[in-house]
Amino acid sequence: MKKECKKITIILLSSLVGLILQIGCEFKGQNVDNSRIEKETNSLNIKLSDVEFESTFIDGGQIKEGEVVEIDFKYKNISDVPFVIQSVKTWCSCSSPKYSKTPLLNNETGLLEILFDSQGRVGINNRSIVVISNSIDKYTKLSFKVEVLKK
Repeated sequence: MKKECKKITIILLSSLVGLILQIGCEFKGQNVDNSRIEKETNSLNIKLSDVEFESTFIDGGQIKEGEVVEIDFKYKNISDVPFVIQSVKTWCSCSSPKYSKTPLLNNETGLLEILFDSQGRVGINNRSIVVISNSIDKYTKLSFKVEVLKK
């Protein structure tokens, strides 16, 4: 009985993985049509902001292990709708975001600070963060690189 349940579970999981891979392959390489999304949200009277980051990648250079470096991502609201960062996701406890939750008006600029703690991170560190906002591109991926030299 247990062997049959295991076999059925394995077959179901294999089928699910196959389906997910098939769906992923069908969408691979397809671009998202932001203008379509914008038109649909506008038909619902949802107003989205638009933001422009000065750079989406920053090379933080070299630092010594144990130092904390600040990586600054500058951005500007290029729309008439106030821009608000809802959250910033990092995947490493070595990176801490600091940003304003105050809405940014048209043509105003803001600063997203990432504090990178190099303790125990000797070598080249490539880190990514995702900014979640009320922008047309709800998710904005930013990244930086820091080379940590041994003390």
